[in-house]
Amino acid sequence: MNNESTITETEPPSSPATYYRNLLSRGGPAGSGLESREGVGAGPDLSEHGIRERLDYARLSWQDVVKNNLGDSPKLHRIARKLVKQAAEPLRMVANDDNATLSRGLDNLARLESIVRLDGSRPSFMIRDGAVDLTTSPAGNWADQINADLPNLGQMLRCVGRIDDPKASQQFDGTGFLLAPNLLLTNRHVLDVFGEKQRNGVWKLRKGITVNFGHEFQTNTPPRVRKLKSVLFCGPDLSPEVNHADTDMALIELEPVPAGEALPLFLGLDLTPDWAVEGTFIYTVGYPANPGMPAPGSGVTFTLLEELFKSTYGIKRLAPGQLMPLDAGFTPRTLAHDATTLGGNSGSLIAQAGRLTLAGGLHYAGKSNVPRMNWGHVLEHILDATDGHSSKTVGEHLAEHHVKVH
Repeated sequence: MNNESTITETEPPSSPATYYRNLLSRGGPAGSGLESREGVGAGPDLSEHGIRERLDYARLSWQDVVKNNLGDSPKLHRIARKLVKQAAEPLRMVANDDNATLSRGLDNLARLESIVRLDGSRPSFMIRDGAVDLTTSPAGNWADQINADLPNLGQMLRCVGRIDDPKASQQFDGTGFLLAPNLLLTNRHVLDVFGEKQRNGVWKLRKGITVNFGHEFQTNTPPRVRKLKSVLFCGPDLSPEVNHADTDMALIELEPVPAGEALPLFLGLDLTPDWAVEGTFIYTVGYPANPGMPAPGSGVTFTLLEELFKSTYGIKRLAPGQLMPLDAGFTPRTLAHDATTLGGNSGSLIAQAGRLTLAGGLHYAGKSNVPRMNWGHVLEHILDATDGHSSKTVGEHLAEHHVKVH
């Protein structure tokens, strides 16, 4: 499930100050971005007044989030206030382009990672009753984009499910999404957790594995649970460490919908030429997991950010972000994004804003050390991939199941 690795070979191609300035441009209270003479946003307001305003916005927003959604816990109120307070000095370092101090230790970068989660720069919204609940995280300047996409958000969200596993430590192994009524797309490394490839090439799936399209936040919506039937396709065996040349995907056939039940909604395939370019606004939808339970007596404790979010791990979330630049060595089959993800998001849908009925990408890994970077397959560019044994391609499998392309 957890492919949020500690890869270090690919860092964002910019200084830490520039990298976080770009992230922070979407956060803070409305109108907190500076405007250029041409009227185009030139970046976040990181003057002393702007920093105070941003921190006040984050503090007050999380006061409401904790009060209305997290049980009004005094402990969580204290954690949220402390996280916000700790961000003041690193924000000043970004304002002053003080890359030397930012890079000297991980604490400052970790505190910047926290504030982009807390001030709406890179929020993660819980799903309630099939809709994005904008009260579950500060929205920053993302609210307008999300509201513009409301007509198609419901369909997109209904197509994403949690692969439940009663034997898993957190009761699930990852995320998947529908490309046809009975066709689920997820990662090969997720499949490896609950399936075993036999010598004859046929996969044996562990009993009791289901995909549940619910697991929403404090929802009244009945769960929609489907049983897995068989593996139709998966990429060749994966490298021990994340290798972007691997095809980390699997197509799983689900048991048919019982007679008399309505067919589920599903997504088409986004074949827009060259859509996966730097700066494209995207959404990821999946199920972030607890990043790791500290072993008793290990002396390891949760970070403050993990303490704040730990009661909501395993719940369906939508996280907006943008596509990031990649080094020249990468091929078009890989995209990088900066949406908020954790282990459990493996297999998450990536869709470009404004085209939410179509699947554009498949999230497969992330770099957990900071600055954060996440990766996904551009689905358009892996249609010719094979399983390493047969010449039958991903595209041919999808065509057989009448997956719609646009």
